[in-house]
Amino acid sequence: MNVQGRRAGCGAARRVFFPIPKRYLLYALILIVLMLVQTRLAALLRQMNVPAVPFQKKRFFMSTLPTVTVPDHPLIADALATCRDKDTGTVAFRAAVVSLGRWLGYEACRDWLPTLKTRVETPTGATALARRVDESAGVEIVPILRAGLALVEGVLPLLPAAKILHVGYRRDEETARAVCYLTGLPEQLPLGTRYLILEPMLATGGTLIQVLDAMTRSGADVASVRVLSILASQTALENIGAKHPHVSIFCASVDPKLNERAFIVPGLGDAGDRAFGTE
Repeated sequence: MNVQGRRAGCGAARRVFFPIPKRYLLYALILIVLMLVQTRLAALLRQMNVPAVPFQKKRFFMSTLPTVTVPDHPLIADALATCRDKDTGTVAFRAAVVSLGRWLGYEACRDWLPTLKTRVETPTGATALARRVDESAGVEIVPILRAGLALVEGVLPLLPAAKILHVGYRRDEETARAVCYLTGLPEQLPLGTRYLILEPMLATGGTLIQVLDAMTRSGADVASVRVLSILASQTALENIGAKHPHVSIFCASVDPKLNERAFIVPGLGDAGDRAFGTE
């Protein structure tokens, strides 16, 4: 009897339920509501085509700035170090710029170039699913002279069918403003074309803003434009974002400030002079 009573008592103890305080139930309800709101907000942002922010590539995304991607890649870092080094000669500097054009261009083309699904026959006789770049989709390269020419050699092998539209700007040393002396932009740019602007140094961003203004006047959609640069300053990004927040910029580094001559600091000097040996 005593044994059975103790067993019954133990069994009864296992069936005891402790009351949950009401505040815990309230906390759980609030958490569920917040999760539902977050899910709904994410769905709305996707419908509005607001891009996500994958920081594994140091992608800066703020409401007043354009989208800036700084790829974290050892080859890009090595080429940038070569460009920054004051002891790097013209030949090595130009080769490093070509390398940066290749690697940054590779990143800029990611999720940007349209592709077509197809099938190819392999040497084994089997058929494999494949994707090829849609050659019918227009892509045009816009190098900003003269420094932008140094990047063309690295980018062109990636986009061999691309047209090249040259635009030329010189720097007014007194005002640090860019003055246009050449433009290869037509009066009307074709709809649906993608544009890759090559501008090695974004110091104040004034030159790029002028080019983007001209392209939009000619019918280009800034959302279809990507900019490839070696360096950008925080000042330039703020200026560009104020006028063209939807443009995407790919660069090797974002430097914090400008000096009294409006050169990027720490920077790498004058990219055009160093690439073409005219220092």
